[in-house]
Amino acid sequence: MVEDPDTDNNYGLLDSADLLSGGDLLPDGTRIFASNYNYSRTFWKLSFVTLLAEICCFIGVISCHVSTTPGTIFLVLFFLFLLLGLSLMYWTHTTDLRNYCNLSTAGAWHEGIVVFQNGTVVYRTKSLFEDTEITFEGSEIEEVQLTHTYSMGKQCRTCGGKGEPDCCFLHFAIAPLRGMGGSQATGSRLRNHYIDCSEIKESGQTVVDYIKDIQLRSSPSLVSY
Repeated sequence: MVEDPDTDNNYGLLDSADLLSGGDLLPDGTRIFASNYNYSRTFWKLSFVTLLAEICCFIGVISCHVSTTPGTIFLVLFFLFLLLGLSLMYWTHTTDLRNYCNLSTAGAWHEGIVVFQNGTVVYRTKSLFEDTEITFEGSEIEEVQLTHTYSMGKQCRTCGGKGEPDCCFLHFAIAPLRGMGGSQATGSRLRNHYIDCSEIKESGQTVVDYIKDIQLRSSPSLVSY
């Protein structure tokens, strides 16, 4: 995800326990645009531990002659750790993938873009090192649209380019918070947030159309597009 550095607002609208549980914990009418499947942190931890163990065993094999007892032990450990690590990684991957498919099909996978009936949008994702949760209040969303980026390579037809965009982003233009009288602060500027469409299972246009429809039905006067 790409965003302005000073605009990361984690309002905690969705509790972590709720997000990882069943879909009945969310209000009726909430639609979830699930994120694509990514390898879990457990998978990457197993990968790191396996790699570290293999490096240590490899150093042991090189340091000791293979024909010696220590060298043979390190060589046996090398293949044992490799087999054990790959087996655990495969089991973790298949379990996580099956769980993801079941939850996303049932509408209970709460990572991605969550759209509430009042127009509020929550973006939630997990990376290897951090959890990200950003809330866009319905009254703050000034505009939502698709934005594309282009590279010279894909635009130059002499180089085999077809004029296609490199990436597609959901662009949220967020208005400043409104005061008690419903007016915005003087001199305030819009904040821009970008979400990579490749992170979401459904097309970016589907997400944009749905959010606009919800905004128009909930508060037509707040929508400027």
